[in-house]
Amino acid sequence: MPLDGAWHTLLEHVGGRVGVRWRFESLAWLGPLLTRVSWLTLDGAGAIDAEVKLENGAIAPGTTLKIPDVALDAVVQGHRIVGRARADGRIGAGSDGTLAPRLDIAVDEYRITSDDDAKAVFGLGKNLALSLSSTGKLAQFRDKLTAQLKFGDARIPDIGVYNAYLPQHAVKLLRGTGTLGGDVSLDAEGRIARGTLGVAARGAQLRFGEIELEGDVDLGGKLAQADLGGKRFDFDGTTLKLRNVAVTNSDRANAVNWWADFSVKRGRLEWARPFNLDATANAQLANVGVLLALFSRHRDYPGWVLKLVDAGTTQLAARVDIKPGRMIFDDVVAQNRRFELKARLRHADKAVDGNLYLGWGKLGLALDIDNGKRDFKLIGAEKWYDAQPSLLSK
Repeated sequence: MPLDGAWHTLLEHVGGRVGVRWRFESLAWLGPLLTRVSWLTLDGAGAIDAEVKLENGAIAPGTTLKIPDVALDAVVQGHRIVGRARADGRIGAGSDGTLAPRLDIAVDEYRITSDDDAKAVFGLGKNLALSLSSTGKLAQFRDKLTAQLKFGDARIPDIGVYNAYLPQHAVKLLRGTGTLGGDVSLDAEGRIARGTLGVAARGAQLRFGEIELEGDVDLGGKLAQADLGGKRFDFDGTTLKLRNVAVTNSDRANAVNWWADFSVKRGRLEWARPFNLDATANAQLANVGVLLALFSRHRDYPGWVLKLVDAGTTQLAARVDIKPGRMIFDDVVAQNRRFELKARLRHADKAVDGNLYLGWGKLGLALDIDNGKRDFKLIGAEKWYDAQPSLLSK
């Protein structure tokens, strides 16, 4: 090795492969190298095995790295994911000749909790994958980082934990278990950029307004980040399927094996606890029975109305607006070949307000709900309904 400072010129011509193995008392130093903010931590004593490929004195595509065992702690969108992991890294070649480093992290068993409450368990699962990718110089890995998080069928021990995201008093998950899955892209700060999240529950029990329901739920959420802060999302195309639904407070309605398919046409969501949400949606319902039960007990309606409960598949369109402490349904229109229903309903704290119109041929009925008090109107029903103000600004 020359001692006159010219050695670095020789280094520029060095090539080959070097196998190395390091053992560290702590791997915590890896996190700051991988992410710009501390949303991902790899910690604990462990080994790193690497095969370094050199070309012209620089690390080259074909370099590999393995971490056999490490403790993972990742905070994504207000949820903490923890588990024992292993990682495999590789430096590839980008299309423009730059380096394309990638680190694939596999977690055999993991736990998803609230980031501020380890007892609030949102999912327990196996086989979670987190892939980190970047381009350019290794020193800039974290600045150009993108990540993909994928997991499926994480067990939800108690779906009641999700009440933190729902408007108090308007909707409450009473009991049940379920599963959670997701496939989402993350930005450099660990926030969801886009992707899908799914929740499924069988035999779930919930209170929706003044009725209690039991049934199967499948939520297929589609998210796309709508601002740079990572809290506002579009969720157009999200679907909700309800099956085998029964109204469990039988004094309200006698409904069993009811079903509904909802699809969000346009949706805006602010990720908070609880959610802020505004959406327009379309749906297909088995019949109008459960919808009528939201407004009043079935036995309160005239006899001809009850003949429509099982009148067949119903198409529905509505706007939904959810804020902390309140939930509003407006511009609700449901119809089939036999009848037309129009409605608006507001649950604010513990108060219920709204209007309903139901028409069947020459028969019509309107219902006014004022702070829970109900007043049926049989004369000029549709005209009265149309004169009532919207609950949401157009």
